[in-house]
Amino acid sequence: MSKVFRRDPRQERIHRNRLHRLHHTFAANPETSLETSSGAMPTIEPQGWNASRLPLHRVDNPEFYIAVVPEMSGGRLTSADRDMLGLAQQLANSGIGYDQSLEGQENVRQGAVLALVFFPIKDDRFADAGIDRLLDLSVFGEEGYQPEYQLDLLLQADKQFSPRYWLFGDQTMNSADLGRRLAARLDERAATGVVEIDDNWIWCRAGQSGKEYRRPHERILLVAEQIADPVSKYRHQASPVELDPIAPEMTPPVPSKIEDLGLVTVDPGSVSLVEAEFVFAGGNGVTDWQLFHQVATALGATEGASRVAVDDGNMPRSTQVGASGTLVSARVYLAVGISGAIQHLQGMTHCDTVIAINLDPGCAMVNRADLSVIGDSSEIMQALVDSISHRESESQAGELTGADSEQVKEKWDDAV
Repeated sequence: MSKVFRRDPRQERIHRNRLHRLHHTFAANPETSLETSSGAMPTIEPQGWNASRLPLHRVDNPEFYIAVVPEMSGGRLTSADRDMLGLAQQLANSGIGYDQSLEGQENVRQGAVLALVFFPIKDDRFADAGIDRLLDLSVFGEEGYQPEYQLDLLLQADKQFSPRYWLFGDQTMNSADLGRRLAARLDERAATGVVEIDDNWIWCRAGQSGKEYRRPHERILLVAEQIADPVSKYRHQASPVELDPIAPEMTPPVPSKIEDLGLVTVDPGSVSLVEAEFVFAGGNGVTDWQLFHQVATALGATEGASRVAVDDGNMPRSTQVGASGTLVSARVYLAVGISGAIQHLQGMTHCDTVIAINLDPGCAMVNRADLSVIGDSSEIMQALVDSISHRESESQAGELTGADSEQVKEKWDDAV
């Protein structure tokens, strides 16, 4: 069973920052553990970090594959996807595999991590995430929610590559749905809510109860977030692979029972902080809350707040971010006037990009941020509103100009 360690936020930050002067002390001392109860510690790369300086991990002739189906929200790998790829690398290079004939023996064979991507790719940094082989299935042109068609492609990949493990995210929509469909079609048991794996057992979390139980290894795993550390010590090949061609008469068209009506526009204010991809959070440094709401609307962001802003009555309790509030994992976290208390930083640990607007260049939030703007929050927010309004007016003017040119062309044609 996994051990629960007492967390030290300062040590965690030093451990994640490769450029910190004390970082080498943690790398040199393996007994210094910074793991959480889930066994994961997200890595924050310093600004300007170039992953090409890492040594290349090559797998030219893999003896088996670990297949991963990332969620790829917005065409980019999420933090949960990177954790899942970290687990896949562990399974590919150590531990006992699914092959029961190897039971009781150490698995010394080298495998490769195969990632299957269904959606158009907008960020191709797959080598940094631990992908050895990339199967881009978006080239088949099926967009939208097409689970039957995607399942058919997974079945073809299963026949061709025979993965030792299939890894899906259990807390995502597309990946989790495909994992359950694949298990049903192959008539195999799927392990859901997986939080830990060792050489003999799998530990799973039972629903929302938080209780964990162990079970034997299964080939199809639906894993929870923070299942493992993301890959950070090596870069990988990310070599493209393709499905073998199959004769048309052997591939009957997949009947679709689902009609995709497209995406529905949703008010960002109605999106919960847990699901939000863009969070605009305000703290004690915000003096104009009406302007704050105006900026959030203009940016299309979900509003968040620090505990001080909530206690002062400026924001509702449901918007509080932190250890005593909501834990967020947004792609972009824009913090205005938030100094960065330890509890608040814990709540936004898994955000991909953090932007800070603050008067204090030495505050913890500025140190944590990937991009910082030092200045008065009201002035900067007003500049944001003016810039967005200016771009919208230019866009509307361009549309009107295009309409006017069409009218002129029609009059000229009539005159001729």
